[in-house]
Amino acid sequence: MLSLEDYQRGMLTLIKGRAAPPRSVYFQQVAASRGPVIVREIALFWRTFEIGIQGRMTWRLLTRLARLW
Repeated sequence: MLSLEDYQRGMLTLIKGRAAPPRSVYFQQVAASRGPVIVREIALFWRTFEIGIQGRMTWRLLTRLARLW
C-alpha cells in the first residue's frame, strides 16, 4: 500500500515526465498508458489559455516568435 505522499510524488513524476516511473506495478501500468501524456496536454492548453486571457501582449509576442506551443 502506497502512502498518500508516495502516490502524489509518483503521479507528479509521471505527469512531468522528468524521471523514471517509480518501481510499483501500479505506476508502471499508468506510465504505459496515455494518461500522463493527456494530462500534460491539458495542462499546456490551460496554461496557454490563461496567458491569452491575462497577458494579451505576451501571448501575441510568443505567437509571433512561434514559442507559444
